[in-house]
Amino acid sequence: MTHPDTSRPAPHNVHFIIGAMKAGTTALYNSLVLHPDVCPCADKEPGIFSCEEIAPGEIDTYLDRWTEWAPGRHRIAIDASTHYTKAPIFPDAAEKIHAFNPGARLIYLVRNPYDRIRSQYQMSIVKGWAITPLSEHVDEHALTVSQYYYQLALYRRHFSKDQILVLAAEQLKAHPNETFREVLQHLDIDDNVPLEPRQSHESDKLYLLPYIRALLNAAGNEISKAPADVLTRFVNAMPDDRRVALLKAAATLYTLTPANLSQIHDALKDDMKQLHHEYGIDVKAWGFDV
Repeated sequence: MTHPDTSRPAPHNVHFIIGAMKAGTTALYNSLVLHPDVCPCADKEPGIFSCEEIAPGEIDTYLDRWTEWAPGRHRIAIDASTHYTKAPIFPDAAEKIHAFNPGARLIYLVRNPYDRIRSQYQMSIVKGWAITPLSEHVDEHALTVSQYYYQLALYRRHFSKDQILVLAAEQLKAHPNETFREVLQHLDIDDNVPLEPRQSHESDKLYLLPYIRALLNAAGNEISKAPADVLTRFVNAMPDDRRVALLKAAATLYTLTPANLSQIHDALKDDMKQLHHEYGIDVKAWGFDV
């Protein structure tokens, strides 16, 4: 495939890490693009196939995102967009990906849903995204992103089972080299290249400051808009009892309560059972019956 306006070749073999959100996709992508057969995208998550409509010429622009593509060196290109498994918000991603490349190989990372949901809350608060407070109930979107079997079922309408590699994030963490080799074999590239572990998003680490900022902002305290060093000094100067109370309040923004845990279990138990039977994921380790 050649770009219509230039002689620069565009990738002809794009494969996909389709999610799940907060399940280790960035860490896997960052390791995978170090492989000599793999060309990285200028944006880890171009997300084009989650768009309601793909405008004429937009695919050419999409393929331009692999600025380093070299046909004599690279065998595949990787798109790692977690929007692709966020149905029903983006319901047609699987159909659009299949229309683009029916031979695509897909990788879907799943994670203990309690941990994944907590991590989604952390990131949402850090980034200032709207999300239902845990004090009310678990956000519906957070639940549906964790319905892994449901998300996969949309892809199985268009792709065969052997085109989709489903991995637990816990498996990748516990057995990184063996699991990475499984990924390389699935993508049909040299599987003798060793894994080079890479850091995931900084937002995956727990930093209290953004949560404290969110609390102070909700209380109408203008200090919430101050630079991080000013806000840190403000918190450190508080009396011990007020500072401890603020830190405990910040923790409640992302700590799942017993009611939250029960809601998650009830919402996901059937999906988890199907995920286990169809894809062999050990959901018992996550606390679900099979």
